[in-house]
Amino acid sequence: MTITIPQSRDGTSLPQSFTVCVSSSPEERGRVAAALDGQGLLVLVPDAQMAVELLARAAEHPGQVEVDDGIVRLSEIEVDRPRAQVRWRGAPLDVSHLEMEVLACLAATPGVVWTYERLHEAAWGSRYVGDRDSVYSLVKRLRRKLSDAEVTLDLVAVRGIGFQLLPPTEQPDLDPGALDTWEPRAG
Repeated sequence: MTITIPQSRDGTSLPQSFTVCVSSSPEERGRVAAALDGQGLLVLVPDAQMAVELLARAAEHPGQVEVDDGIVRLSEIEVDRPRAQVRWRGAPLDVSHLEMEVLACLAATPGVVWTYERLHEAAWGSRYVGDRDSVYSLVKRLRRKLSDAEVTLDLVAVRGIGFQLLPPTEQPDLDPGALDTWEPRAG
């Protein structure tokens, strides 16, 4: 498997390692996020099964994220920072500069939870002072615009911590009759 490490806005590489926190407690995930904020990439999940699924999805799609000359591509979305444009399937999306910055952060690291603080600092370029409402409102507007454009990426809230962007899940076509013949293995 090849993993492409995306470049940050200032051209430096993001960390090659990451931390996975598995906890059913939103409060505990919040404490870990606060303690490790700024220490590298952090994946926060409520159970081991979700961690396995998320890491398996990333392994199935190596090179899924491309970052080239300030342009982030994930699935069929393209965030072009130098030209201040966002495109979905080649069509332009009308997003604000702040929405574009948040989307670029999330798209460059799919599945990674970005804390309110990190998103605020990335979009506004100023120190976060604890105002989650501004980040939440911006993400709410961005979600609406992505939904209106029928973008198939999932912009997910992680309660009390922040947000993550998930690529579309590929659901296999199931024959309804096939479920009737399935039997568990003995063992």
